[in-house]
Amino acid sequence: RGAVLLILLLVTLYSVFALKPRTTALLSASGLTMIATVMAWKAVSDPAAYPPRVEVTHFVFLLVVLAACTALSVQIGRLRQRLQHQVRHIQELATRDELTGLLNRRAILEQVRGADAASPLGGRLGIALLDLDHFKRINDSLGHSCGDEVLRRFAAVAVEAAAPDELVARWGGEEFLLIGPLGGGRAPGAVLDALRHRLGSVCWDDLCPGLQVTFSAGISVCDRREDLGREIVSADRALYEAKAAGRDCVRSSARPNQQEPCDGSGGAPGTGGIRAASGRIAAGITDPDIDASPPLPRRTLRI
Repeated sequence: RGAVLLILLLVTLYSVFALKPRTTALLSASGLTMIATVMAWKAVSDPAAYPPRVEVTHFVFLLVVLAACTALSVQIGRLRQRLQHQVRHIQELATRDELTGLLNRRAILEQVRGADAASPLGGRLGIALLDLDHFKRINDSLGHSCGDEVLRRFAAVAVEAAAPDELVARWGGEEFLLIGPLGGGRAPGAVLDALRHRLGSVCWDDLCPGLQVTFSAGISVCDRREDLGREIVSADRALYEAKAAGRDCVRSSARPNQQEPCDGSGGAPGTGGIRAASGRIAAGITDPDIDASPPLPRRTLRI
């Protein structure tokens, strides 16, 4: 009986590292019930060898010790669950942008560089770096809370437009990074085309009547993961070409001095004919240096 008691206590204590608190309590109750049943059976069938008074004393001792061990195991199990939740929360904070919920810069680079060669991200990759046009004017004219909401909605639209094996991250400020595998007729700008159409259907009137949000983008192709950093820099240079050309357009690092057509034809090699970003720039906002001008009055902003 003593050996069985020790084994039951060991099982209860070690279960704290693998079982949920409720499962640990059920395990202890089941063990206690089975031992109590055997003790009662032996006390009735062979009272000379197993005196009922002695069996009751042993059962009370077992009940007290097992209840204490179970309570300790349950408490430790709850602390373990809380710790695991906190660890997941810390990992979420370390890999996700708090405002938009997208991957952050560090997380997307780690996922791409750590991808297995057989995975979709292990081959040739299309890279697109996006920048919201004249975003500073939204913050200056409508306030930072409105700017934050624009970023959140744009991030949600970008995730909807991306394929399941394409990654979307907030690169910094109003810049976003899209990375996806090539092949099978897919092009670096396919997600930009989908994003353009989806963004055009978003209503921004609750933030400011007549508000339009467009983006400029630079794209590049990464043949080897070792070249990822260099190709992101190439996409960044192409993005600045698009901004210098008046914004609301897409440029390829393969042909940085030629704008991608809006009809999807005649694109740069490997781009699949990247289309321009959503909408057209509102009348009177065609100067690439417009961000340096005073903000428009509230409620009349056109982006």
